Amino acid sequence: MEEKIIIWLQSHQSKLLDVLMQAESYIASWIGALCLFIIIILFVNKKFGLYFGFGFGFLITLGVNYIIKEIVSRPRPYVVNPDIINKLTTIGKSFPSGHSVSVMFMVLTIFYLFHWLYKQGKFKLYRKKWFVVLTYVLGILFIFATAISRMYLGQHYLSDILAGLVLGALGFIVTWLLMRKKLEKIYKI
Repeated sequence: MEEKIIIWLQSHQSKLLDVLMQAESYIASWIGALCLFIIIILFVNKKFGLYFGFGFGFLITLGVNYIIKEIVSRPRPYVVNPDIINKLTTIGKSFPSGHSVSVMFMVLTIFYLFHWLYKQGKFKLYRKKWFVVLTYVLGILFIFATAISRMYLGQHYLSDILAGLVLGALGFIVTWLLMRKKLEKIYKI
């Protein structure tokens, strides 16, 4: 079933779609997350506690993802099925999807950051209902586009992606729970 989804997605391939899916995959990688955290530090606030904590939580979550990949050792779809085209030069295992871990952690961090800035009185735009809705819609679309791109590129099964999304969400939640009291004290949230 999962292989059929990938084959169906790849049956709609084009040069433009290849470029768009590869770009989406690149943005959703750890490189995209690193750029996000750097932008946040440079432009949002000079206090490093919030960003360092979430950056460290992100790295720990990626480490857990790597350990799970090595334990499960599931081959990528293009290795298992010759009908699936490998559209990237990727090495490593398939389960769970590291890009899905990254994108979920990034999106949840952005949602939390906007909420935190609003509570600090530094982000008045967040009072506008249309902006809040737009933020959530774009975040969900980013998650969905990453999931589709990873399957389209022949890198992951749907179950890899779902497991990565769950792991990314759990990593964010654990990071937030560990930092919550400290954040409330430092930033008077």
